[in-house]
Amino acid sequence: MGKDLRTTSVQMKIHRVPKLDGTQWSMKSMQPFFPCLEKLFKTENVAGLHDYGVKLECPVEAVVDATHAKVLGQTVPIHRKTTMILSPFKTMRGDYGSFGVPKRTDVAADMHEKMQSPHTAAYVGAMTSIALSESGCEHFPKVYGVYAGIAGTHTIDISDDYEELTEKGWFADRIGKTFELKLRTAGHDAEFSHTRRARVAVDMAEEVELGEVVEVEAEHVDAPEQLEAEAYDMGGSSGSPEMEDDESDDDDVFEIESCACSDDTDDEEGEEEEPEPFAWATFTDVPVVTTIMEVCEGTFYDLVKEHPEEEKHVAWVAQMVFALAYAQRTFGFTHNDLHGNNVMYVKTNQTHCFYLHAGIAYKVPTFGYLIKIIDFDRAIVSLRLTGLKDPKTFMSSQFHKDEEAGGQYNVDPFYCNKHPHIAASSSFDLVRFATSVFWDMFPKGPKHDYSHQLFHLFLQWMKQTDGSSVMFRKKMDNHDRYHGFDLYKAIVRYCGDSAVPKKEIGRMTQYRATPSAAQLGDALVIEA
Repeated sequence: MGKDLRTTSVQMKIHRVPKLDGTQWSMKSMQPFFPCLEKLFKTENVAGLHDYGVKLECPVEAVVDATHAKVLGQTVPIHRKTTMILSPFKTMRGDYGSFGVPKRTDVAADMHEKMQSPHTAAYVGAMTSIALSESGCEHFPKVYGVYAGIAGTHTIDISDDYEELTEKGWFADRIGKTFELKLRTAGHDAEFSHTRRARVAVDMAEEVELGEVVEVEAEHVDAPEQLEAEAYDMGGSSGSPEMEDDESDDDDVFEIESCACSDDTDDEEGEEEEPEPFAWATFTDVPVVTTIMEVCEGTFYDLVKEHPEEEKHVAWVAQMVFALAYAQRTFGFTHNDLHGNNVMYVKTNQTHCFYLHAGIAYKVPTFGYLIKIIDFDRAIVSLRLTGLKDPKTFMSSQFHKDEEAGGQYNVDPFYCNKHPHIAASSSFDLVRFATSVFWDMFPKGPKHDYSHQLFHLFLQWMKQTDGSSVMFRKKMDNHDRYHGFDLYKAIVRYCGDSAVPKKEIGRMTQYRATPSAAQLGDALVIEA
């Protein structure tokens, strides 16, 4: 476990969960059990384990419709985060063939690993959501239930990879066989751009909702036979390692390249606009995990656009810092993909949030909004149940050397002995957040004399141990120092202790307070 990451004892139990009818969610064979539970709890003597799940404070009791569920006798709006268990690229390519029939040995082993490993990204995301929800920290969405099952239909956004995919020999042949393709009629800009966007690597597994689109039709075909992947040219460069050959070069994965562009190159336009999604793939009858949770109302980007006041921005970032500090000191948690779209909010009537750290109380104004951190498919989390000496750690399979976050860390269960040990970074989340929102908040760049408190704080967070910036080149222009996923790896390697949430609390002297006994009783306690 990385420096400043700790675990404390938490209470969690499993019990038999009432069955749900998932018809209105286009799901069948729903069960609350998934492999993380077998690692976390003693289940050897539990009969009918597939009917057991974590006992939740506010469990879903019945499905009302696609967007509502019955919880504690009340109908509440819900959001379902639904993620594919198996690789969407390999499903699209036809590697798995038809479910329920014999496979080639290596294909069967790959499917078994994805379905049964407690580190599969979909499972880690669900387990982390449960732990954070049940902790009582109000800065993580309340979870009403988690179910594995078969999705009748499941749609994912492939816009970021569409151009790469269309160059693959297998792609056009698989349309109408292993997936359906839907395209927005408007054109799109496919030119290369240095990535300052929130998502660098493709998250191909999470379900999305479609607006007005055109379906690309294909002739009727029978169920897909199992394909030989070697029949197609899978070479070339891609932002997603799964689009490469199955065997990646370990050395390339762990290397970091800084920008090789000329010093004369200067991006005067600043941050480019995030392109609208335009391409989606829809799968039929695929295994998924769905997490039923409270509905969040908007993103950090929305708050900043709608509310220009500096004091509000600082307070909302402070809520996020306290939340991360709590999660790091309770669950050894790192999010590992924290950007402006993964920091959301709900409206609240409470005027302040109260925190207690190292004997000091803090009172942070909400300005009517409670910050919520979401999306944990790339998380690392450690859970130490009451009565157990050692924690159980769940590390997302996205950190495997052949997956999209390969090379960021080098620890078990994905340790490669050819390279140095690289532990999870307690600074990573705040640094990554700063790099993701900097251009949206400060479009004139690092040389402009902004008086905003977060401008100076973000620059401090983005400092490497040698004093230089992990985001900007030496000339501090509007050009990224590291492109794509190299930025993620550089943050881990070079930013050290520049933005550890627990330590950042010490900067927030303006929020120190002497709350009443009642307020102090409601405070979130963060381990020193």
